[in-house]
Amino acid sequence: MVLSVFEDPSRRFPDFCDRFEIEIVLCREIRGRRVNFGSTFLGVIVPVLCNWQATDLHVDYRVDRIDDVNRGDRCVREILESVRERALGKRRAVDGDENVVGHTRGFETRREECSADNSAAGSTVNCDVPTIGSMSSLRTWIDQHRLLSFVAIAYAFTWTIQGALAYSGMEASWTHSILIGFGGFGPPIGAAVVIWASGGSLRTWVGQMFNWRIGVKWWALAIGLPFVILSLGVLLFVVAGGPIDLTEFESPFIYLFAMAWGTVWGGGQEDFGWRGFMLPILQDSYSALVSSAIVGVTWAAWHLPLFLNATTTHGGWPLSQQLLWMVSILAGSILWTWMYNSTGGSVLAVAVFHAGVNAMGIFHPADPEALVPNGVPDPWLNLLAEVTGALPLVLIALLLVVVYGSDRLANRDPPTPQDAGLPPETEAETVT
Repeated sequence: MVLSVFEDPSRRFPDFCDRFEIEIVLCREIRGRRVNFGSTFLGVIVPVLCNWQATDLHVDYRVDRIDDVNRGDRCVREILESVRERALGKRRAVDGDENVVGHTRGFETRREECSADNSAAGSTVNCDVPTIGSMSSLRTWIDQHRLLSFVAIAYAFTWTIQGALAYSGMEASWTHSILIGFGGFGPPIGAAVVIWASGGSLRTWVGQMFNWRIGVKWWALAIGLPFVILSLGVLLFVVAGGPIDLTEFESPFIYLFAMAWGTVWGGGQEDFGWRGFMLPILQDSYSALVSSAIVGVTWAAWHLPLFLNATTTHGGWPLSQQLLWMVSILAGSILWTWMYNSTGGSVLAVAVFHAGVNAMGIFHPADPEALVPNGVPDPWLNLLAEVTGALPLVLIALLLVVVYGSDRLANRDPPTPQDAGLPPETEAETVT
């Protein structure tokens, strides 16, 4: 974290300290933020921000006159000494004296050669001073490879849980469904770990799930558009000769339960990661359409354990339906991006929309006896149902690209990584 410190003459430091603008690079955990603190930050904020894991302390200060060099050097020494003394004091208060030694071994209130005496007016004097401990190499690596780390953690968590279920041969049951849903928390867990390692704001990230002030229009679309998708699919199915049965419909209460379940446990929780984290990072470098495609492919492959489990819906699909599902996932990824960008980053709206689309199968009036006569699936009718179910998603996705454009898929700027709780990356970092 870069702290621009404008010293206050009322501090205990020498009066001349207020003449220098000093930038102190304390933690690589929190990047690119430039914050002005008052005179009390050194005693408390520094050790808290660094989580006792500060990296090397680097001080730059600019001198405009030759006679300012030595006085500036004295000012920097005073500040560094204060950082050391107060940080160690806080450490002792938390861990006790016996634990301080391991964190401060080799610490010297010294600086490597600053060449202050040889500096010319108008030059910048650089000093590097070791501080308490070193940042965890794992957190540093995660921060430097945010997307890769997110995907790896999301896949590892989900594939471990759902892969174990597939291997165990557990029969379909409520327990099985709950465990499948628990495995679906891989993306939010991956996002949370990366935000934590980057020194970001988990509160900002979680806040996306409580962003309900998006206007009546967008709630009407999030809840109503799934019915439009269902109606188009049914119309195409009937026009193509598909048999339907209008004598029986499921209770609306089943739909409400499916919506609630789907929002928090049956699919919507994924959007905390795919849309609430991965998408803003990608859109920082790519168009909304390209970002949607990347998320869509990653999202689809993440479902692999479900296809290897014969007790899940995905595992019972024929190859044709699995391929069509992949097409619908890619189209759906565009729709989800449109909803996320248009609502200013409301993961809640996306999760409700996602759950609604998943729940539409409850009300599809296709005649089950015709689709599966005598317990044997009719390949042609099932393929027809699959195609007509995926086609509306594809058509609406294409329409959104035409209407809103591929760059943003919305009439407003898309959410940034900072809106998802991530701190800015430094110029040296790349999105990986």
